[in-house]
Amino acid sequence: GVFFQGDDASRWSERGQRLLGEQLREQFLADGAHYERSPQYHAIVLAGCLDLYNLAQSNPGSIGKALTEQLAEVVVDGLRWFGEIVRPDGEIPLFNDSTLNGGPSAAELEDYAAALQLPVPKRKNITVINETASGVYGYRGQRDWFVIKCSDIGPAYQPGHAHCDLLSYELMLNDVPLVVDTGLYEYQPGQMRRHVRSTKAHNTCAVDGDEQFEIWGEFRVARRAKMQAASITQLGDELVFCGQYRGFFGVKGRIAHRRQARISLAEQGKTLTKLHISDHLEGRGDHLVETYIHLHPDIAAEDDGSGTVRLIFQGMALAVVEIPPGFAYSVEPACYCPEFGKKLDNKVIVIRKRSALPMELSYAIGKL
Repeated sequence: GVFFQGDDASRWSERGQRLLGEQLREQFLADGAHYERSPQYHAIVLAGCLDLYNLAQSNPGSIGKALTEQLAEVVVDGLRWFGEIVRPDGEIPLFNDSTLNGGPSAAELEDYAAALQLPVPKRKNITVINETASGVYGYRGQRDWFVIKCSDIGPAYQPGHAHCDLLSYELMLNDVPLVVDTGLYEYQPGQMRRHVRSTKAHNTCAVDGDEQFEIWGEFRVARRAKMQAASITQLGDELVFCGQYRGFFGVKGRIAHRRQARISLAEQGKTLTKLHISDHLEGRGDHLVETYIHLHPDIAAEDDGSGTVRLIFQGMALAVVEIPPGFAYSVEPACYCPEFGKKLDNKVIVIRKRSALPMELSYAIGKL
């Protein structure tokens, strides 16, 4: 290593602190999220910020007052964002490169911050998720949870952890994870790395089997989908999310995908009773549009062949997927990767229609 003494050490310390302050401003968005929009990496970086704050408190003078205050602000804002988006059981959505055990939990980070006497934001039991800077929206109740993503894929110069998951969502009902993201299996180049980043590995739409944006290599992105709008509004006992992006550069016709998610609430907003998804595809020409619903491995799918798929958990019907007439659908094998190197068998419901654009495709998931 290189050791600095006297003025050299002071200048090095000042330069390092200046660079750290610049990176904190660059890497954390206005709503407190880390700019790579991966809940796993958000937790890892936030833990590092807590370590630095701990160092500053334990060694007075090691880090300047302004930087110490900046670290505290980043931690508090980051904890608030993390506490907003997690499931009722504290687990994270697997957006972008994320695993369930890839970083500290929200509770662990909150305990660490409390031990350092930082003000820990109180996590609400019932909340409307409306994180516009990071593009995360939805609802969390005491036992139900819905979270959907609509944002640009991340910093333009660092899209390596991005997945084709625009307008993809996860859903929990009655404390049971129901609809899940495929997750993350490995970082090595190959079929599994390509698959977990693909559009069909997420709960969103694909057009002619194309990707939302061009992914290549294990950490590369070429032409990127562009988010055009996103919002969530409460209308009485219903939440309405709307989002739109333009992508699918391998398909002719300038394709745009707009999704509306209507969330029906009951018991004065304490429970989620039904989710209605409506997709509108704009463009030119005749295309095959498919939408995917990836089920947790503990969920069995019973298809009666009439457009109704019952979702079974531990032998009991938990919910039903309702598919309107005019759409073909199938229940197919898939995989779920909640941890590095772990691949579990699960099912995916694929709903499809070939039509000239513009076209509509919809379904609903209702609690039984």
